[in-house]
Amino acid sequence: MKKTNLGIVALTLLGASVGSSFAQSLILNLGPLSGSQLVFSGHSFNFSPATPSVGIGPGGSVPDQWYITSESGSAASGSALNLDGAFGNGPFNYGPISTSGAIQSATATTPGNLFISDGTGYLQGLVNFIDITTIGSAGGLVNASLQINLSDVTYTGANADLQYLTANQPGVVDLAFQFAAGGLTLSELSAGPTYGTSYNGSISTVAVPEPSSLAMSVLGGLGAMGFAFRKRNN
Repeated sequence: MKKTNLGIVALTLLGASVGSSFAQSLILNLGPLSGSQLVFSGHSFNFSPATPSVGIGPGGSVPDQWYITSESGSAASGSALNLDGAFGNGPFNYGPISTSGAIQSATATTPGNLFISDGTGYLQGLVNFIDITTIGSAGGLVNASLQINLSDVTYTGANADLQYLTANQPGVVDLAFQFAAGGLTLSELSAGPTYGTSYNGSISTVAVPEPSSLAMSVLGGLGAMGFAFRKRNN
């Protein structure tokens, strides 16, 4: 299967709980498989399947959507590279949109299932996306508030990275989405009927708590997106 990373702006804000940041002991970066997009429709988002698609999860019931593009951290076995993955249980609904300047955000209300295939079996976990945010029309983030949102991870296979991810919970899933041309705010995306964007992100384990750098991380990420937004409008 041809694998492509369609990301335009690679903003990966790695997770932390509010008030403290965490060292990341394993980070699996992901990008979309050929044909896959993050698709908005009304007050919900979903992930379109790869083309052609391979089933993941119970009975192969969930089409694959993305793959592990790179990894870093203390596990560092490299065994997860190029493994296919998917988010099941979509579409993922979100509630009312709040606006603060150029930032629009809403709380995701539908949890999803995370699947990563090892070729013969799969890892499964529960992911709560927490929130979805756009900054102007430059792009946006899923789980922008950087909270722990990956739990109930199970895996019985032999892949070293997936074993490490399972053993070191809870974890964090965060995503960034980008527009190939002519961005939209969250309100505009939610008006429908459908709109597809490129995306990338990461799945990471959380190690020992460290002194907080959350505010600086968030401001840095928003600043980068704000710069892109201003540059585009200039």
